Amino acid sequence: MIKFPESLEKMKPEQRWQWFDRQKEILRKAAKDGVEATLSSDLSECFMFMLDLSELKHCQMIALHNNAVVVAACALIEKNDDESRDWLLNLLEQADDPTWQMYEKAQDYFDKHHLPYPESIQEHRENIAKQDQVFTEDNERFAVWYEENLLPLLKGGEK
Repeated sequence: MIKFPESLEKMKPEQRWQWFDRQKEILRKAAKDGVEATLSSDLSECFMFMLDLSELKHCQMIALHNNAVVVAACALIEKNDDESRDWLLNLLEQADDPTWQMYEKAQDYFDKHHLPYPESIQEHRENIAKQDQVFTEDNERFAVWYEENLLPLLKGGEK
């Protein structure tokens, strides 16, 4: 469980974010005006806690976005209906990962590409490093798969 600094523990979540935004504005204004800003140890602890929390929220949003794309790819792999296909293809095109096409089973793609929901920034970084390795491996496999499976179709031949 997250241990809140004592000063923040007394605030409701919305108040914490408002406080954090206020502190950022104060620091921005001080920097813009060339004024030295001094932070007490309590203020520094609270500010850094909220900064870490903000970064964790960002990391979690990346995982959620990735997993939405993974689910869309799984839907294309499992079901090939024309009504949703264009919408899903557009979504995957924006994600810039064509490797989903070489998967025959949605569960295989899901297991390989799904990101666990991070509980810490370090866990997020570890997830991204693993995902980078998966993308590297998939892109290497995709080059061969493309040559063997799609290129003949594009040249007018049969697979």
